[in-house]
Amino acid sequence: MLCSAFRLSAAGAECSIDLPAYDPDGNRVEIQIVAVRVGDQRLPEGVKIDPRLVLSRDTIWFPKELLQQELLVDFRTLAWKRGVGRAFLGSCRQRTSMRFGLKETGLCVSSTRVKGRIAGCRIEGDWWIRAMPMFGDSGNLYDESSINPATGEFTISSTFTGARHVFVIGRGKDPIHAFAFNVTQGGTLEMNDVGVVPLGGLCPQ
Repeated sequence: MLCSAFRLSAAGAECSIDLPAYDPDGNRVEIQIVAVRVGDQRLPEGVKIDPRLVLSRDTIWFPKELLQQELLVDFRTLAWKRGVGRAFLGSCRQRTSMRFGLKETGLCVSSTRVKGRIAGCRIEGDWWIRAMPMFGDSGNLYDESSINPATGEFTISSTFTGARHVFVIGRGKDPIHAFAFNVTQGGTLEMNDVGVVPLGGLCPQ
């Protein structure tokens, strides 16, 4: 049963954080939060959810006194796949997405390469491409690469999680184009190919 905002506010849990979860292809999945604790605080034996918190599906309501602290969240999908996430409580109303980073075989992706080629612009100056997870805590899970001025080709080698990523192409201090791609192949011998990225009409002056 969902708790109304009025009842939650009356109980002292006047702030909330939404924790939507996404699968490796970027599709929203329904989750069940099974354990939450605040920072490094230990809970009594048998208690899995801090008593100051109120759960409503994938939303956690909390009192203002917990602002500027971090939640450690343990959740499951309906298929009972486990996920663990961290959420910093920086404001009284916020959203922090969670993700399941898996490759097609069900294993975590590591040392994965992503290649492609941009077309439609003259490659002069400081061109670059940068990648980061679309959902979840990006942490240090991002990388970047230069773009070959002769061919427009790029290759990014990184410890990608097998999930949907956002790629940003830019020159100098300005972003030019962003696109999404599912990084679902893994291993040093495997390559994710985004193909040709057309930039017609977006070329910097």
